[in-house]
Amino acid sequence: MKYHPDCSVALTYDPRRVGRHSQTGILTGAVASQNVTEAPKVRPKPGIGDLSMQPTYMGQDLLNPPSVEGWHTGKEWINSGSLMARVNFVAEKVGDTSLPGVQAIISRLKQRGSLSPEQLVDGCLDLIGPVEVGGDTKQELLSQAKEWGQVTWDSDSNAMLANQHTAEMLQLIAATREYQFG
Repeated sequence: MKYHPDCSVALTYDPRRVGRHSQTGILTGAVASQNVTEAPKVRPKPGIGDLSMQPTYMGQDLLNPPSVEGWHTGKEWINSGSLMARVNFVAEKVGDTSLPGVQAIISRLKQRGSLSPEQLVDGCLDLIGPVEVGGDTKQELLSQAKEWGQVTWDSDSNAMLANQHTAEMLQLIAATREYQFG
């Protein structure tokens, strides 16, 4: 069991369910898995206020539930606007190669050496979740990866391209039904 460093509250974290199901889940999962912020010591980091508003933008105002029962569960709370906000939020985070979590994913893939399109897709699916996708989704991801061809980090120019392709693959995965709905 993990504990937040500034309190004794246990943090539950299941990497197979990162950031899915509720707006709050999508936010906390993306932030936790990408290590985009850390617990404030004295002052919050710049941008933390906007980060706290993201669930509201996605349709789940944390301090204003729709009824005394709280928020609805299941897919009934999802509409086209909240879905777009969810996809855009996660895609922005996983597509930013300057973030420590994205750098860690790239570093782990880089350790595997030159990657075929299949290895890139499987590696990204594993490291972003792991996320299990259906056959049609996997074929679409593979189709894109095959357009890029072999991914290598053997030179500076290839490394820049490999990092870009990895970030783009992570964005594609984050936009899938399987990632968004678990």
